Amino acid sequence: MGTQDFSAGIASTGMYVPPKIVTNKDMESMVETSDAWITEKTGIKARRFVEGDKALSDICIPAARQAIRMAGILGKDVDTIIVGAMSHDYQGIPTANILKKALGAKDAYTLDINVICSGFVQSLDLACKLVREGSHKNVLVLNGEVFSRYKHSRLTSVIFGDGAGAFIVRRMKKGKGLLSTYLKSDVTNATKLAMLGGGSRYPATTQNINKGLFTIQMDGKAIFDFATKAFPEAIIGAAKKAGVDVSDIDMVISHQANIRIIKEGMKQIGLPMSKTYTNIHKYGNIGGGSITVALHEALKKGLIRRNDLVATVAFGAGLSWGANIMRWCDKRDVIK
Repeated sequence: MGTQDFSAGIASTGMYVPPKIVTNKDMESMVETSDAWITEKTGIKARRFVEGDKALSDICIPAARQAIRMAGILGKDVDTIIVGAMSHDYQGIPTANILKKALGAKDAYTLDINVICSGFVQSLDLACKLVREGSHKNVLVLNGEVFSRYKHSRLTSVIFGDGAGAFIVRRMKKGKGLLSTYLKSDVTNATKLAMLGGGSRYPATTQNINKGLFTIQMDGKAIFDFATKAFPEAIIGAAKKAGVDVSDIDMVISHQANIRIIKEGMKQIGLPMSKTYTNIHKYGNIGGGSITVALHEALKKGLIRRNDLVATVAFGAGLSWGANIMRWCDKRDVIK
């Protein structure tokens, strides 16, 4: 079967968030802040934190198992695993390899990518390209973070939470699944949201730690200004590439970074808030996993149906931003 005979799209989703709930009231005892300030500035009321020595793979495994089960396949049927995150378990041991063993995907090709907030839009595009290329049939993608394991600035400490999302990309009938992707990046402003320590530029020395290079830092105003421009640019760009009108989009699933960014983005593209789904109030920002988790919940609530035109949009660390346009499909559209 040639690549022109089928498309690629999301066949199933999964999610996992740790059971420990940390409310804004809890944060008041941990950092100088208030429930009122966090709510007004971000829309966040709570977030989830891992406990003990839990790492990224520990929250990815249950999300992956759910996506595999919902796709109606077994772990051994997964032929590719992609994990996009900042908080990988180790340096030098791919988190995807840990998942490969845990899931019994003994023949899977594995790949870790260092991508955070835009992880979903980039990973989906890569997964669909692998499937359309013809040699990959069941690509498992995971995005998520365990941000609580890092040292934070006062601002970032209240924004980020822990969680993971998973999805499986399979062959779909032509015209279904991913229609287009729009991706951009800007390295000149990358330090506006970053943890500079940990790589070969600033290794884990006492001097670098004392300089605060292992603390996640964010210029809140700069990131807000960037994101409110990136949101509409990405959606409009992806819609143009797909040959559809923005007004025809049935549902927008955005990176859950800040409710004010989402409201402004929806306003800029001329769509009402009824055409998006948000869960930032209960999970905070869980990086690239936020879109998958929101997508999973929107599907469970019946907010997305077969043939709906769905847009996903992300923006953040890197700096990177982008969007996908999908014609939503279900099991009737899968080509096995």
